[in-house]
Amino acid sequence: MLYGWNYYEVIDNAYPGRFKPWQFQQAPDKYWDGEEGKRRAIEAVKYVIEEELKIPLEEIPIQINIHFFYQHSLGGVFSLFGQSPFQVVEAVYPGVFKPWQFAHVPMNCWKNEEYVREAMVDFLFKKLHFSSYEEAFLKLKGSHFTDFQLTGLFQMVFDSRMNNVKEWIKNQLTNIDNELPYVDLD
Repeated sequence: MLYGWNYYEVIDNAYPGRFKPWQFQQAPDKYWDGEEGKRRAIEAVKYVIEEELKIPLEEIPIQINIHFFYQHSLGGVFSLFGQSPFQVVEAVYPGVFKPWQFAHVPMNCWKNEEYVREAMVDFLFKKLHFSSYEEAFLKLKGSHFTDFQLTGLFQMVFDSRMNNVKEWIKNQLTNIDNELPYVDLD
């Protein structure tokens, strides 16, 4: 009663600094509310990623998913950011990742043509190491999407049809051919 039924303060008094408020089954009332709550949420996620789990930066999109938040008592954080792993990570590491890099992409991500183009360029040239769209047109297989956890892209954008993927690649070739080189006249 001395602590107004705040169990965290009772435990923190007995074991100063040993536990974080969010590590318990339930965070203290209003812990994630307002700007202070958002700051705490970012701090908590960063702590779990960097201190507890020591997840390398490049593995964050693979390892941060819905299960991550519930396994590490961060369900309140997950709710605070609209239940989007990308939105949480974007708050912790602004501008470092793209939504399409996550296993569970945000709603409507694949309706954004720029995200589709970025994901395909990354996929074809960085992951599969094709040297050109021509090579990608000839060698790309549907199984490549599965191998690189891009089945959502394959399904949502290309309707799981390689003919649609090849059509997209042909359009990229046409766009490249139609682009005029920049000439500085000054």
